[in-house]
Amino acid sequence: MKKLKVSSCLNNATIDQFFRLAPKKRHPKPFLNRCSLGLLLDKVRTPEHQRYETLLKNGLIPKPHSQTTVERKVQRMEKKLKEKEEKTVRKKVQRKDDATKIKDRIKKYMEQFNWLIVKNESELFCSYCIKYCDSKQIKAFSHQKDLQFIYEGSNSIKKDNLEKHARRILHQKAIWCYGSEREREDLEKLQKLEGRNIQDMIKEDKDKYCEEELFPLFSTSYFVAKNDLALLDGERLIKFLSLFKVSIPSNYRNIHSIKEAIEAISISLRNKLLLELTNCSAINLQIDELSDISKKKVLTMNIRYFNNGIISSKFLGLIELSQFDSQTIYEQLTGSLKSLGIYEKIKSICSDGAPVIISKKDGLLGKLMRNIKGLLSIHCLSHRLNLCVTDLWKGDLPLRNINILIFNLCKYFSNSCVKIKILLDHEKALLNQQLNLIKPLDVRWLSKFSAVKRILLLYPAIIQTLYDLSKKGDPCSTGLLLSMKNVRTIGHLLILCDIGFIIEPLNQLLQKRDLEFEQVNASLVLTKIKMQALCEENNYGECLKGFFKEMTDSGTFRKTKLNIKEEDISYIKKRSNDLAKLACKSLIERLGQATDFVPLQTFALKKIRKFEANSEPLASFGNQNINILSRRFGLDEKKVLESWKQLKSLAVAYPDKNELEFYDLVLNLEEILPLKSLVEIYLSRTFSSNECERTFSRYNLIKTEVRSSLSTETMEQLLLIGLNGPQIDKFTFYEAIETWKSMKNRYFVKKI
Repeated sequence: MKKLKVSSCLNNATIDQFFRLAPKKRHPKPFLNRCSLGLLLDKVRTPEHQRYETLLKNGLIPKPHSQTTVERKVQRMEKKLKEKEEKTVRKKVQRKDDATKIKDRIKKYMEQFNWLIVKNESELFCSYCIKYCDSKQIKAFSHQKDLQFIYEGSNSIKKDNLEKHARRILHQKAIWCYGSEREREDLEKLQKLEGRNIQDMIKEDKDKYCEEELFPLFSTSYFVAKNDLALLDGERLIKFLSLFKVSIPSNYRNIHSIKEAIEAISISLRNKLLLELTNCSAINLQIDELSDISKKKVLTMNIRYFNNGIISSKFLGLIELSQFDSQTIYEQLTGSLKSLGIYEKIKSICSDGAPVIISKKDGLLGKLMRNIKGLLSIHCLSHRLNLCVTDLWKGDLPLRNINILIFNLCKYFSNSCVKIKILLDHEKALLNQQLNLIKPLDVRWLSKFSAVKRILLLYPAIIQTLYDLSKKGDPCSTGLLLSMKNVRTIGHLLILCDIGFIIEPLNQLLQKRDLEFEQVNASLVLTKIKMQALCEENNYGECLKGFFKEMTDSGTFRKTKLNIKEEDISYIKKRSNDLAKLACKSLIERLGQATDFVPLQTFALKKIRKFEANSEPLASFGNQNINILSRRFGLDEKKVLESWKQLKSLAVAYPDKNELEFYDLVLNLEEILPLKSLVEIYLSRTFSSNECERTFSRYNLIKTEVRSSLSTETMEQLLLIGLNGPQIDKFTFYEAIETWKSMKNRYFVKKI
């Protein structure tokens, strides 16, 4: 028999409907199959079916089941999630309806089981087990079922669950100590049948150590590390807790035990971090160097990665450097990354732009690029902006003199307590506030502009104090007073204040943790436009305009009389244009290539969703950039392009979803796995190494002059807890206790 084509009007619904209506006796299954049913339907075809066929052939009607396999998979996943949500809602409704039935059941159980306690209307506890665990301090949470009836409370109201708890050994021990006479007699009978002796087991429990006694030790050590306290403070806290009868073994109340507990907690936190990194295929590494109080050279490592729909940045570790050259940094860095098992996953590195790290010939990046294919190097934008400011201050001679003047002024007041007191008194009298002067440093972010602003804010109080001190015959105060009253110095300070107001919003934006490319790019363009506007003639900042207006009206600045000449005003106007041009030039040179690797921006969903579905511009969008990226990172171009097409269609099909939610849903699909590493590189990209600076600030808070003998290992452990650890009420110590036990053989002194 020849194979016959089933008509286009025949689909699964019509066939199933026919099988339901057809009687079983006349049309048995072996004789009536889908092919024979197609024959019957072809004979009885109507003209409507013929029209449907012609429309399908000409392409006037869309074909059924035109969805791709990826879209079907996503729809199935969404259906499953909706079904789960509906089930949870149904369960909640059922619980509300069955509340009265539950109360009646619990009353019956209370009559049957004497040891049962009820809290919050549904949580069941065992009174005997609670008493036994509190008095004997045995290991009560070795099994989850014991833990439910003692600490957490069991939510299951089944009778079988209560009977199972009654048969448990811990409960039998508790009955022997706190149960009634009848319960003891029943237990003796059970002992004879099972061949157990509960009295001997209770004696063994007295000698055993309960893990509850370790919780105060671990919680205090975690509190010490989280709040940057000294280890001696932890020992004092443990002694204080022991006064209130908190159970801590006597041989674990010293600094060494606190150190070991901190080490165990840090190991557990690092293991959790490494478990998260197993699912990642691309990691962004941020590195920076520091020389601390003890003159140790330390390299910090921070990472940024995408996992489970969240972009998280965490502290990885510290490396103590014997020498600060590229070869030693390369050897120690690669060794630590390989030991952690994440060397191959690092796809981009962000640094502060030190020549030892950033140079591609003999530097660290050049050596890493030879081994890691397609490694991206990112120069921190915050450091670039700071370099722009230093170029401005160091490239101009009058600004260098002003920097020296501000530094001398701060030094003059910091050396004497009497001078500071006079200054603060004048501030309170004139300005109704008390503030200190700021030193202009190259290291801190835009500290020079903040120092200028503070001087202009406290200008009347500074002038008055210098005037009072000059009357007493202080030669330094007279020299500082003359330079501070000079019109040109005031003009320079106001010009710098105007430039600082333009640069400050960009600096504040770059200090944030989660940044988007569009925000950074827009703020960069805006700062450049404002600076270029300031370069034009007869266009001055607001501070300088206010100064000119105040001088023309009253001939004073901040209620202090000044000797003004027309030459000084023309000089200030010229200097404002010159300094604005110099600042604009340094911004263009330093931040002209401030964007990260541009082809990665094709993965931005805003750009993809601009196009319509199944259009020619959408099909051609980003193909060239994807080819560049696949060549750079050594990926298969054909597979990557196919997955890129499917990703674009999905992005347009689901416009309501956020970027992180969309990529979290899509990246686990088989069709888009070739793009996973590229998407994670895009999501884990960063514009600045501010996380390293945050670790250094925490490092300096911990390692002070008093605590200068702390080793890098202990510092690493303290930073892991301080930066990566959650709050103390959200942290579980079970894993840390297990690691603490496995570190060496432990013994416990009995309580007296």
